[in-house]
Amino acid sequence: MKIVAAISTFFLSFMMTGCGEETKSTVWWSEHIEQAKEKDSECKKSGDDTDNCRNAREAVFRYEQAHAPLPKFGDLLNEVPDK
Repeated sequence: MKIVAAISTFFLSFMMTGCGEETKSTVWWSEHIEQAKEKDSECKKSGDDTDNCRNAREAVFRYEQAHAPLPKFGDLLNEVPDK
């Protein structure tokens, strides 16, 4: 009977650890940026700091940096301040 209980306990603990979320790389999140934005938002709301949350946040950050608008300085270089 002890063997059946031990096997059942092992089987149940094995099944419960298999229920976790698969960790995706930053590259995967970068290739699926909309899902990364959703995951990042979800993580901010829940306060989670899992590997997926960190990888999605990094992918969103890199995307925003790569697509940031260039600053426009207009005619600042042509203007000479009065002395």
